Amino acid sequence: MIRKLAELQTLCRELGLEVKCGPRKAKADFLQALREHYLKKDYLEGPPFAELTPMLSFPYWNLKSAERERIWHDHNDWVVQEKFNGCRVILHFVKGVGTFAHSRNLDTRTYRRTDLTYHLLFADLIPHFSATVDCEAVIERPIDTLPFTPKGSKIQPSLQAVSAVLALRPESARRLQTEQSAPLMFKAFDLPHWDDKDLRKKKLCERLPYLNDFLAAIRSTPAGQYFEVPPTQLYAKKLFFDRVLSRGGEGCMFKNLNSPYVDSSKRSRKGWIKVKRSVELDAFVSGFEAGKPTGRWKSKVATLLFSVDTEDGPHLIAKVSSISKRSRSMITVKDKATKEISLHPDMYHKTAHLVGQEITPKSLRLLHPKVVRWNHIGIDVKTRCTYSMRDIRTGQLALPLIKPAMPEPTENAH
Repeated sequence: MIRKLAELQTLCRELGLEVKCGPRKAKADFLQALREHYLKKDYLEGPPFAELTPMLSFPYWNLKSAERERIWHDHNDWVVQEKFNGCRVILHFVKGVGTFAHSRNLDTRTYRRTDLTYHLLFADLIPHFSATVDCEAVIERPIDTLPFTPKGSKIQPSLQAVSAVLALRPESARRLQTEQSAPLMFKAFDLPHWDDKDLRKKKLCERLPYLNDFLAAIRSTPAGQYFEVPPTQLYAKKLFFDRVLSRGGEGCMFKNLNSPYVDSSKRSRKGWIKVKRSVELDAFVSGFEAGKPTGRWKSKVATLLFSVDTEDGPHLIAKVSSISKRSRSMITVKDKATKEISLHPDMYHKTAHLVGQEITPKSLRLLHPKVVRWNHIGIDVKTRCTYSMRDIRTGQLALPLIKPAMPEPTENAH
């Protein structure tokens, strides 16, 4: 976990580092100073590659209605590509030097991107080309029991499987991939650098052809078997999306052909848009959870509980913690005498339209739920928030994904 600004300032001061700040002091300035400090300790003459911040994608549900509708149109400046449920990895191939890899996460010891080089089965590759490749690392077959999983269980191909492998020590990760024939595979979908060219400022339509050059180069090496460039297409996007979901895929990425590669932590609605498998439903507020005594929201409502009506009675369907600071203050009631936290009475039975990734099989709750919109006051709860337990168990609650007339998303909860 990255430290607070005050802690970073203290650490820089103890190390004698001079930090150049803008008009406002920011954690990024101090993190950069610490990163450069530790880089110099590891590489006296500088590293053979430049760490990269992976380009981030903008959430589909945060787009305006017209924007959501437009990206599905055929033959415009948006292409669609399958989204994979893995871990983001940046690979650096340095001609005549070696192969390097890091994740998007920061190492809390060195403040650099977490090094994954020695988790690779091709870590000793000395390439005959130079490239920086933005990839998604996936595992395409089940993994047998690991030390931290229940005995006899298997981890299915998913984010969990990749995370489990990357959490191991490098030698253990390589051994597991080899012994279980479950190697890390890499879906290459962008190329910020190729040979001596910095492609980040070029449009995506100009960068994509270079991926074919990279694929040809990597396939001439032993590492080629671990790489694939997922196809993109300009037409029949809804059909493409539906087919991805029908075979169990996570969702799709929409990419603007005119967008540069943004090497920062900013998300642009004009760059990449992620559209995931989703379940939508209407539910009513049935309760809340207060913040933990030592947590960030210790004196506020931390989580809103949403329920639906079923033939078996009310069922807790979602726990939503993504509440804006302003809304959190508005819905929190604090007893001055006892200091006890409660939910504003007007919130109970207020209905909202929720979207999440799926219904979890164990708790039968919505995974990663988010409030898309709050419904009008006086809406018939029994009509809009009633579902059968059979449909909940099978996850058959999805509504049409493309609805041009959908009201805008809002965080205003009261």
